[in-house]
This record gives sequence, structure tokens and C-alpha cells, in this order.
Amino acid sequence: MENRRDIDGLRAIAVVSITIFHLRTSLATGGFVGVDVFYVISGFLIGGRVFSQIAAGNFSIASFYYRRFRRIVPAFVAMCFGVTVAALLILYPPSLKLYAESMIAAALSVSNFYFWLNANYFAPSAYTLPLLIRGRSRLKSSSICCSPC
Repeated sequence: MENRRDIDGLRAIAVVSITIFHLRTSLATGGFVGVDVFYVISGFLIGGRVFSQIAAGNFSIASFYYRRFRRIVPAFVAMCFGVTVAALLILYPPSLKLYAESMIAAALSVSNFYFWLNANYFAPSAYTLPLLIRGRSRLKSSSICCSPC
């Protein structure tokens, strides 16, 4: 597939909005929009490829998932390794236990269900959960912070 400058521009806007959001400035309080832009771009590119393969008569669901696996798993493993090293260095045992639970859920591709089932307004802030991407929800589990939140 050829490189498209318009899509590269949208990716740049998404990256900038997400980065500014994570700096916790008032410039980009809707940093989640950047994540949504990435989802739309992915759907557009993947859908276009699937539709063209179907039209050409050479689409295979097995090769589709194989390509997804090859693209996603190495980045996922690297991210998990890096975040786990950081978690081991900075989290207290109760937080480390919750992190391990969320890592297992992520590895099994059920993290959305894990966070959904454990959501609660009265638990610590989602900003303390390294694997929670969309984060203003709270967890029901025991305190994640070392001090009362």
C-alpha cells in the first residue's frame, strides 16, 4: 500500500493531541479524540485492504488474522515488558497485584471486561492504572496508592 500524506497528517494530529493530553495541560482536555482518530484510520486502511482482497478473490480470514497477530503482538510484548519493569520499580504491593491482574487480562484480550467489572467512583484514580487506556473510571479493588486517595 502506498504512503498517503493525508493519513500521515491525521496521524500527526492524533499523536500531538494524545501527547498534550498526557502532559495534563488545559490545551487538550479531549486527548481521547486522538485515540479515536487512530481507530478510524485503522478501520479505513484495514477495511480498504480487505475489500480490495475480496474484490480480487484472494481474501483469507486466516491470513488476515495472521497479519494482525504479526503486527500487534511484538509491540504488545514490548509495551508489557517496559511497563512491567516500571511497575516493579515504582508500585507498592497492593498496586502491583492490581497491575498483575490487569496484565493477565490484557494478555488474554479481556482487559475491557476486567476494567468494566471493576469500575467504581469510590476507588483510586484511573491515572494510577498503567494499562487502562481510556481513563476517568475508577476501580473497586483495594487502594492502589500508598496513601489514601
